Amino acid sequence: GSSSRISSINPTQGLAGEEITITGTFSEPVLSVWVGTAECTVSVTTATSVKCQFAPTKAVASGSYPIKILSEFGYAVAEGDPATSVALFTYTPQISAVEPANVYSGSMSTITITGSAFSSSESRNEVSIAGTSCNVVKASATSLVCSLTSAATTLGLNSVSVSVEGGSSALLANAITFEKPPTVTSVQP
Repeated sequence: GSSSRISSINPTQGLAGEEITITGTFSEPVLSVWVGTAECTVSVTTATSVKCQFAPTKAVASGSYPIKILSEFGYAVAEGDPATSVALFTYTPQISAVEPANVYSGSMSTITITGSAFSSSESRNEVSIAGTSCNVVKASATSLVCSLTSAATTLGLNSVSVSVEGGSSALLANAITFEKPPTVTSVQP
């Protein structure tokens, strides 16, 4: 049987591309490291430390996932009660871009948010723009499309936030500008 044990992970939460250091006692060789069902690319492995980069190639929504280390003897287990596992990594969402960057205040707008760790289920993502709810109409792990229907009256630069059900949230400050719609001053015949 495996004598491998995970004693700690650092950091315990992070974004896509995060390097995770796992300490404990490991049966070498370490074959692979998994965060939930997504592989973590191993860079360094010793009998007491394993480093891997978590950049999932498949859709992974924000949430807490158990870390598992596979050696030829099977999976390493976390010390203590698995329910309160020290080997849980919380994958946090990130907003990298918001399009368009400028919209008219009070108008209906379709906003596209790109990033990582979003849920591919529309209802599991909550988008807020300047404190106003934006209805998610299309979702993937890396892109959300939402429809802003109510009048957003906060002119100027505003923040965009995404909260993922069962996970955590991301905020991008100064991501979108609400402008006054043009006014018609005169009409020529």
